[in-house]
Amino acid sequence: MPDRIEEILKEIHVMFAKCEAYGNSPDLVIISKSELFELLEKLNEGIDDVLDQYEATTRSRERARIEQDKQAAETVARAKLEADDVHAAASLYTDTMLEDLKQILEATKSRVKDDMLDLLANIELQEEVLDRNKESVKEGLAELHDSEMYLNALTQLRKKAEEKRKFGEQAELLARQEENIFEEQDKEKQAQKLEIRIDKPGENTGVTYSTRFNRNKKKKKKTGKGSSDAVHDGTDGEPEGLKADSDHIPGTEYSADDFDLDREYEEWKAAEESDGTEHKPEKKGFGKMLESLFGKGDE
Repeated sequence: MPDRIEEILKEIHVMFAKCEAYGNSPDLVIISKSELFELLEKLNEGIDDVLDQYEATTRSRERARIEQDKQAAETVARAKLEADDVHAAASLYTDTMLEDLKQILEATKSRVKDDMLDLLANIELQEEVLDRNKESVKEGLAELHDSEMYLNALTQLRKKAEEKRKFGEQAELLARQEENIFEEQDKEKQAQKLEIRIDKPGENTGVTYSTRFNRNKKKKKKTGKGSSDAVHDGTDGEPEGLKADSDHIPGTEYSADDFDLDREYEEWKAAEESDGTEHKPEKKGFGKMLESLFGKGDE
């Protein structure tokens, strides 16, 4: 429509340009009134059309704005409704979850309470056991004269245990050496039984005589005296110098053939049995050391 108005205005301009001048005046022209009114009518119609179009556009825009506002309001209302629904659902879900969590906490609290009661009961039971043990220990300690004796006993036990652990191998070695010493002593005593030394000084000259005794008792009874080399005091053919080992004087040596060893052994055995005591060698050296370290084994 604006193009139509522009075209009409061009026609009016062309028409004035072609009109004949009036007289000698350049500003006055002769123009056809009907043609001018026709063009003006067309121009008026064009302007009316433009105005109508503008009004229609304005109304359409207004309607669009109104429709847009309406749609916006509807969208906002719908969004608000949906948001309210989401909020309500979230609140309901949160309430449900909190209720479930509360139930879980209540159940946990109940279980913990039961476990705590069981634990307290167990602790009380252990306390009772400890009290009974304490009473037993007190009764045991009452048998001791004082606490110092108890502490000393504990100290000695710990010390002995440490010494046994530390010197166990030495103790075994010392025990074996002691046994070997006892065996050697027994062997020496057996050898002393088989060989007896009797030293007898000579008369006025200091000469030592070697006296031999006959082992045959029947021969002694026949002759009534010992062999030609025997020196005796008139008793059963025994020499006058036969005494304990502590009284003998070195110088004269006798062998087993010079004595009746069977008779002497029987007499010694009978004397031991009549005493009723077992011959035990005196513990010396390693034995005393072991007793000082670990105490007597029989005690």
